[in-house]
Order: sequence, then structure tokens, then C-alpha cells
Amino acid sequence: MPILLCPLAAHAHEDEALTLPSPQDRLSVSARLDLRHLQAEAPASAALPLAGIAPLRQPQWLWGGSGLALSGQKNLTPTAQVQTTLSVTYSDQEKKFLLDEGWLGLRAPQGQLRIGRMDPLPVLQPEPWPTANLLMQGLLGDDHWHGDGVQVGQGQTSDPVHWRLGAFRARTYPGAQDTVWSLGSSVQLQPRWQVSAALLAVPQLLRPSLAAGAHTHSTATDQCGRALACVDGQGGVLWLASQWQNQTVQPHWRVNAHLMLRQEEGQVLSHNGRADYRGQVWGSLVELGYRLRPDWQLALRHERLAIDHELHGANVQLIAQDAGLLDNTHSPQRLGAKLSWQVRPGWTLHGSVLRDHSRAEAQWLSALGLTWRPEGWRVK
Repeated sequence: MPILLCPLAAHAHEDEALTLPSPQDRLSVSARLDLRHLQAEAPASAALPLAGIAPLRQPQWLWGGSGLALSGQKNLTPTAQVQTTLSVTYSDQEKKFLLDEGWLGLRAPQGQLRIGRMDPLPVLQPEPWPTANLLMQGLLGDDHWHGDGVQVGQGQTSDPVHWRLGAFRARTYPGAQDTVWSLGSSVQLQPRWQVSAALLAVPQLLRPSLAAGAHTHSTATDQCGRALACVDGQGGVLWLASQWQNQTVQPHWRVNAHLMLRQEEGQVLSHNGRADYRGQVWGSLVELGYRLRPDWQLALRHERLAIDHELHGANVQLIAQDAGLLDNTHSPQRLGAKLSWQVRPGWTLHGSVLRDHSRAEAQWLSALGLTWRPEGWRVK
């Protein structure tokens, strides 16, 4: 009996400007450049013992997140607006530009409706770093997340309380065979403290283990139980997030905490037979930020995954090996520090060092980066 729980973390893709009431029609364009030079001892991240979750590429030059966005709003009445966003960003994993967001929405005092491509988890998500965090790696085997579907909700991200309910196409979650459902809410407990939570439900799941070089979103399932080992069942995700920040004095502190649970149940099928299966992935991420000066900020981060697989039946050792579920006694961890300097408005230089324990033998990762994010240009 699979219970699916999913995250409610900060919405990394949601355009803040679209959440604020505007008395005028508008059309604006924004851009983002995120360039990083990564020094890593391996060309790919660690292969985690998770069926169908691929390692991430770690090339020296990373452009992921760079792109253009177009946003618009048309007022129907003084309190109701039609809104739209179209965002194209580069993916380091797929080595091409992708439609990251593309939705049309209606906002009114009674609530809001969005149809199209969007982040399926409209909540507090971790701050971007030079490499994808371990929670996203363990959940998706990717560094970005978007889904095609419909979402309804009440309240804006600036309100003390808001919630979202969404239904998305199967490709939103690796191996999903039917509609993926999400529910999330965020609450501002105090001016300095915000908490959020979300659930993701995957009623039908069939995900094959990956051959070398395959991508996480591969949908080849016709060979399940023969040439491929597959997880057949259902799953869910729970994501809890909290953010506390004190900006009343300078310098100020910021503390972000995230907890993720992914649970899948059913059977594992391979040419060696089938076994009853229950798997859990626990993930935690804590980041402490300290603004040294108005233009300098230091951040420390710790990430950790705990992976647990239970298989019951005949030939479970062989079946687990076929599905890539062995060697899960190691708990991947990563500890890092990042220093950022805002050279001028919109331009930020940053350097980071991480001690990566996602493999049995730890390695060092280091990165230098430049981020350019201008305020945007109003077309109309």
C-alpha cells in the first residue's frame, strides 16, 4: 500500500513579479546567465543504488539554468487577470535548451488556475549551487524538475498562507505510468520564519533499471522482467522545508532546512524472477547563510541521503543486483562552503568548495562561477 508524499519547498522557477497584483497590463522579458567552471575528479556524479536513477554529468563548464523568460499579464477586471510565462533554459544533462516553464493562468480573488508546464512542487526549494543537490539526485537523477499539467490554488506566495493542488502527466516522475498528483502548502509563521510541505502521489509506477548512458526519463518498459529489471508498483514523495532569516540588522543570518522522503512499494521484476519490494530514500539538506557585508555572503551546506531497500522472495540477491539495488549501506553526504560577491547590481561572482562523500572514497569538488540576472525589460 504505497503512500506518496512530496515536497513543498521554495518554488525556484516561479516569477515573483507574477504573484503581485498589477493595475496595468504588461509584457516583460528577463534573462539569466549562470556560468560555472567545475573541478571534479570524476566526469559524473556517483551512481546511487536506486533503480532507474542515472548519475549526473559533471563537465568542466556548466551553463545549466541560463536562459530567457517572457511573462505577461492582461487585466480582465480590476481584480481578475490572465497571466502567462514562457521560459527557456539550458540543461547540462541533456545538453540543450529546454522549455522549462510555459503556462497560461487565470487569477482572481476566489483562487487561481494554471495550465501548461510548471514546477510540480510549488514550494520552498534549496538555493541553487554549482552542482545539483543530493536530494534532487536521489529523487529524480536530474538537476531540474518540470511537469505538464494543471494546477489550482488559493493565495499568492507573498500571502501568509497559500496552497496548490496539481495533476500532471506521467513523465513528471521517473517511471510513472499514469497521472501524478501533488498537493502543497506554505505558511508564514512569523515575519522571519516560513514553513512549507508537499505531497506527490504516483499511483502507477513501472521504471526500468538503466543501462550505461541511459537517461532517467527513459520509458522503455517492454523488456521488463526479461532484458530489463524494473520496479513495478506505486510511490510517493514528502518534502518538508523551513526558512528562517533575520534581515533587520546587518550582517544577518539565514537558515534553510529541507527533509525529503521518497517511498516506493510493489515488486522488482527481472529475468531471475520477481520479489516483493519496499524502498525508501531519506534526504536532508541544511544551509546556513551569513551576510558579511551588503555585497558579500557566505553559505555553509550539508546534504545527506539514507537509502533502504527491502526485498522478499526467491533469488532476492540476484534480483537486487539486476536492478542496481545493492551497496546501499553507504550514506552519501556532501559538505560545502560558498562565498558570493555582488560586484554590481545583477552581477555576482561566487566560489565554492565541496567535500563529496557520495562515493565510498571521498573527493573534492570546487567551482568558480558568474551569475548575471538583470531586473528585466518591460516590453509593454
